[in-house]
Amino acid sequence: MTTKIKLPNGSMTCNKTMISVDLSPNGVVCRDHERRVLAWIPVKDAVKAKRLVNIMSDFAIAGEHGEQPNWDFLDETAPAKN
Repeated sequence: MTTKIKLPNGSMTCNKTMISVDLSPNGVVCRDHERRVLAWIPVKDAVKAKRLVNIMSDFAIAGEHGEQPNWDFLDETAPAKN
């Protein structure tokens, strides 16, 4: 079984297609098994970008137990937290 989530950029993906989640300049990139870009999420704050990578990686590993993350921390007016 797969779990789908809505990404902070408005697109949707499932954990079976997401193979890698990496930091890139000014954002986070999610790729499939052929290294095709599934989503690029712009994030200016490095701490928030790292947190996003961790959340997305955990989702990819979670299988059918993945849950929709709360993306409120990406709000530009919110302070960065580790």
